[in-house]
Amino acid sequence: MPDQPDDVPPIAAVFLIKFDLKVGYTIAWKRSISEVTVDGGVEFKSLPSGLHNVKDDLVYFIQDDYAGISAFVNRPAAESERNAHLVAVGVLVPLNNSRLGRGWLHAEKLQELASAVADDTSKTAPLEKFWEQWRSDKGKQGASASKSPPGLDQRKSGHSRIRALSTLTINVPAEQSLPKFHPSLSILKCLDVFGPLIFPLYRAALLRPRILLIGSAPVRFPCEFAYDLSIISAISSTLHSSLPIESTPLYRLKPLFNVGVHDIPYLSRPRTGDANDIESELGWIACTTDEILAMKPQLYDLLIELPPITDDKPGSHPGRVRKWPKLKTSAGAEIKATRRDLRRYKALYSVLRPLLHPSSNSHLNEDGISSTAPIDQSTTSYTDDEDADTNNDHLPLLRHPNYVTKNPAAQTPAEEDSQLFSDLEKLTEPRSWTALAYSGFMWWAAAGEPDSSEEEEQRDAEDSVGELADVVGRLVDEGMIGGGRGDAEKTRGLVETTIVASFHRMTAGLVRVGAEVAGVHGERPDIGVEDGDDGEGEEAVEEELEAVDVDTEDLRRMGLDGWSPGDAEFAQRFLELYWGREVRVRTAGLECCGVKIC
Repeated sequence: MPDQPDDVPPIAAVFLIKFDLKVGYTIAWKRSISEVTVDGGVEFKSLPSGLHNVKDDLVYFIQDDYAGISAFVNRPAAESERNAHLVAVGVLVPLNNSRLGRGWLHAEKLQELASAVADDTSKTAPLEKFWEQWRSDKGKQGASASKSPPGLDQRKSGHSRIRALSTLTINVPAEQSLPKFHPSLSILKCLDVFGPLIFPLYRAALLRPRILLIGSAPVRFPCEFAYDLSIISAISSTLHSSLPIESTPLYRLKPLFNVGVHDIPYLSRPRTGDANDIESELGWIACTTDEILAMKPQLYDLLIELPPITDDKPGSHPGRVRKWPKLKTSAGAEIKATRRDLRRYKALYSVLRPLLHPSSNSHLNEDGISSTAPIDQSTTSYTDDEDADTNNDHLPLLRHPNYVTKNPAAQTPAEEDSQLFSDLEKLTEPRSWTALAYSGFMWWAAAGEPDSSEEEEQRDAEDSVGELADVVGRLVDEGMIGGGRGDAEKTRGLVETTIVASFHRMTAGLVRVGAEVAGVHGERPDIGVEDGDDGEGEEAVEEELEAVDVDTEDLRRMGLDGWSPGDAEFAQRFLELYWGREVRVRTAGLECCGVKIC
């Protein structure tokens, strides 16, 4: 194996799965340490439904107390074998070190191994060599890995275990970069796919529900999106002192990655209401290609319907899928972005455009704004005709037939952006009658001056991407992105970690104002049960906390939309969940002489 970083994890199991015409998916070869059972699980988790339609894929999953990752390959074969060799090579690594096993550090080698055995699964010598090199019961590695890892069903470790999982970060020192297959490298793709919907999805994740992403193969990006959403919605350690001790299990949403029909018993477990039953109380985020799971609303709280997603790296084919995702509650209610989310996304998009569209960077002026120069159409051209290739997943971003005119060559980047932003309106809550009435009243009262609250929110949106703008601008200037000759490998992960930091700042604003509204200052109180030597503990006296009022100004200080009923409901649930306070939210309205008109 090529040189690997020192933190490459030892493996508890390695396995080869193939498709058998008579019995379906079967484990053709396996090796594992004594305490790990491979049969009856990994063959289904590693090969989700629909993989026969793709050439290759990378699948993440959880198997008991281990994180799994498998590389799938689809090779041509004889008609007697249904014209395909379908194989997958995967590993299990312990769920420890707060890094979900770091299994992605084996991804490249797993792809090589899968390709090596695809045509003849009896040639397992490379697999044997790989196992002997990385088995966890070998030497010093075995001593550390032989301890029981922090699995999903270990409840005695309580807060300390969850705290360890929650402290996962992807901060990268300036002189380092993220590993090639690190799932956080898909954050740009995640933002590209979800658009402004990323913000209500991020807020929903903070409430720690059961989130299910459903889509088609390949599943690598949905798996990585589950990881990304878990990361951006994590509560950083700097905020822990502002939260009650009971909030500790909420610090991070648990990613389950790929799940299927075989996981229904696990997903169906009822929530007990017992705070000590951590496994059943915590929410999760997972993805699936099995549509039957979407038909069982009792399994999830939030369903995300994903459109087809290309497996290209961000920037190589800056393509947008034909449809936007749909966010629905288990009751069927659709969730949309707020007007403030739309402003925030436009500011974010304007900064990330050089990465999402490197081929059009030559049309950006010195301020990074799209010029009026026409886009080079030498490689691609599309029309609105019915004969256009509307099924091509590689259509460049903003040049999908949904966005172009009869003469795409005449469009400028600025015109394309305008069409995109117009299309984003359908993902956004319509402006309420109350907001329109208030805006009109303020325009009249201020003699035609703009609404100061909207100007403030616009400035906030621009300020929220200030650090990211500096990073992207520097990379463009140094030729690291946008077609330059700089060494992009040295900066891999820098933009992604900056994006994560921007979401963590939004969370900090929510927690800071939430703690202020809830009346929590200084060190957090240790309310609840204190562990004693006998393990039974003493019960502490709990305070009776009065209900708190939240007004429109509080919502805005939390970075929320004061006109949005959805944001008002989020604020109420957020405060009740993290501080245990009853909350009364008063949304924006129009008053005249102390009388509320609307």
